[in-house]
Amino acid sequence: MPIPAFDGILNVLPPHLGSPTNPADLSPYACTALELCNRFATTPARKQILEGFLDLRAVLFGLGIHGFQ
Repeated sequence: MPIPAFDGILNVLPPHLGSPTNPADLSPYACTALELCNRFATTPARKQILEGFLDLRAVLFGLGIHGFQ
């Protein structure tokens, strides 16, 4: 499932798609780092934030910390 569009009211990602009782419809939405960057790296500032986020994830992974979100 691709990263959903922002909602039309608060301009945020929706907390769920479809049923809030179906785990497959709940955030966090599974995506690759490439999908994340393609969707959100739309300005130089956003690119810098994403680079920092990915650098942090690499450090945490190197320390043996594994997870998602």
